[in-house]
Amino acid sequence: MMELMTATPFYLLNTTDDSGRNGSLYDDSDEYDYKDEHGELRQSLNIMSLIVYCLAFVLGVLGNGVVIWVTGFKMKKTVNTVWFLNLAVADFLFTAFLPLSVTYTAMDFHWPFGKFMCKLNTTISFLNMFASVYVLVVISVDRCVSVVWPVWAQNHRNVEKASCVSLGVWVLALILSAPYFIFRDIGPSYHNEDIINCFNNFAFSDDYETPAVNQLRKFRHQAMTITRFLLGFVVPFTVIVSCYGVIIHRLRRNPTLASQSSRPFKIIAAIIITFFLCWAPFHIMGLVELVNHMANYASETLDHVTTIGVPIATSLAFLNSCLNPLLYVFMGQDFKDKVRKSILNVLETAFQEEVSRSYTYTNSMVTSRSKEKSVSDAEVFHWPFGKFMCKLNTAVSFLNLYASVYILMVISMDRCVSVVWPVWAQNHRNVRKASWVSLGVWVVALILSVPYLVFRDTETYPDGFTICFNNFALSNDYETPSVNQLREFRHEALAVVRFLLGFVVPFTVIVSCYTVIICRLRRNPTLASQSSRTFKIIAAIIITFFLCWAPFHIMGIVELVAFSRGVPSERWQFIITVSVPITTSLAFFNSCLNPLLYVFMGQDFKDKVCKSILKVVESAFHEDEETRSTNDTKTGESKDNSAADDTEV
Repeated sequence: MMELMTATPFYLLNTTDDSGRNGSLYDDSDEYDYKDEHGELRQSLNIMSLIVYCLAFVLGVLGNGVVIWVTGFKMKKTVNTVWFLNLAVADFLFTAFLPLSVTYTAMDFHWPFGKFMCKLNTTISFLNMFASVYVLVVISVDRCVSVVWPVWAQNHRNVEKASCVSLGVWVLALILSAPYFIFRDIGPSYHNEDIINCFNNFAFSDDYETPAVNQLRKFRHQAMTITRFLLGFVVPFTVIVSCYGVIIHRLRRNPTLASQSSRPFKIIAAIIITFFLCWAPFHIMGLVELVNHMANYASETLDHVTTIGVPIATSLAFLNSCLNPLLYVFMGQDFKDKVRKSILNVLETAFQEEVSRSYTYTNSMVTSRSKEKSVSDAEVFHWPFGKFMCKLNTAVSFLNLYASVYILMVISMDRCVSVVWPVWAQNHRNVRKASWVSLGVWVVALILSVPYLVFRDTETYPDGFTICFNNFALSNDYETPSVNQLREFRHEALAVVRFLLGFVVPFTVIVSCYTVIICRLRRNPTLASQSSRTFKIIAAIIITFFLCWAPFHIMGIVELVAFSRGVPSERWQFIITVSVPITTSLAFFNSCLNPLLYVFMGQDFKDKVCKSILKVVESAFHEDEETRSTNDTKTGESKDNSAADDTEV
């Protein structure tokens, strides 16, 4: 859960010096060899980390945002909602700052945000770590007390005390994270002065020669790491395990209570296992790295272990921020059934509404779209998968492009026919004909994408770097004029065909169809009054299609024109370099927008989703409260009966 004391490689947890902040902290003479030895591996781990960080950001912001919305604004305040609200705030705060870590890692550990943000980002990370861990401790202690002393808990547990305890947790977390704000610093990388690192300067000095300064640096490094290990993991984990050990023991002694709590055993196991899996590797790797730094000579084995282990352990810790909502909120009894029913209800409602609105819709056409990479003619990435996969990957990408675009066009035509000639559509539209039309679309898409299967090729340079590119001449001869002319002709032909048949024609048809639909609806006041939202859907379809695909195809034409005149100027090269990945990303993004536009934009969908989510989350919290109250009552009655029996005896 932390940006973690990184230097240039992010994985050296406590890199603190200016002269060797990319390598061993106190023996930087082997740094260059170290980087050469593990550079390729570290690059792969960087990519893995970026994927995990982005995943944690999206899931963490959404999941914790929902918990904050429900517990903070939609539910009656209870002790449990106070705990979960604070836990969600801690995780949300961390995940909200994750884009800074994503940028830092993506820029090869160059920190462009200045010293204050370097300090703040790390402080927020560790503030979240300590706050979330100790909130989990408080939740564990609270649950333990409620099971062991139910009567006392019933009389003394209230929202005000829970709020005070939560405030104490945040104060403690702030105290424990303050040193990171003090020690964090920025400075140029030892190997590249243009790269600015965000690192821990424990000695507040660039002096790495004076023994006293180095000794102070070592001492503070040791103190911070050990404190973090003890107070950030050992103590809270011991308390959590102890609490749930007591809870399990208590439940086993009470058969009636245990029979009603089969699911709590699973929840408890999930809590302990997840906490351990997410945090133990991170803290253990911190100790391993500390031992390696404290040694007189850096160990190659430990170097290798930290190079591999630290990014993996850090990624696990990051993921804990998006797992907490699932474990502590969404694992209530029958939650899966509730979610399944909620989603099914929403989808069924959306499809049924679409049927009623078009009067004749009985089935829908769907295409799956999974673009795997940019198919720009200017590929610059290393391709390790061989020539066949190079051809197949690009062919599948363009197969998807044409298939999805033409299926959207068919959907538009189908909707237009259903509105303009509803009786004819009612009598002639059926699943069989829709299947044949879909098959025809795939055949056309396959024909249009075959040239990319033919022309795609690979080339390996002397340094082992392999590229996947378009070899339009099917030749490595770049000297013969006729070969170059053939290459240019095929390049132009494919680019123009892609622009016309992949964008202009389908977009023209789609706009025309929806123009006819709008005119028809406006001429029919009754139909128009029932279809006010339809206008918004149509506008969203056309605008989204244009925004996602127009830049992609336009940049293809711009790139073609720029290179057809020879080597383009630096200005045009810059424009192409910046614009192509952005426009390609927009085209990719359309793959996840289509389900939203064509399925989930039904009438009152937002209200239904909000109510469904609110109902599910509230059920999870209420269930916990009701279960706790029931257990408390039964335990209290059991104690009262036991006391009565003792009196009678």
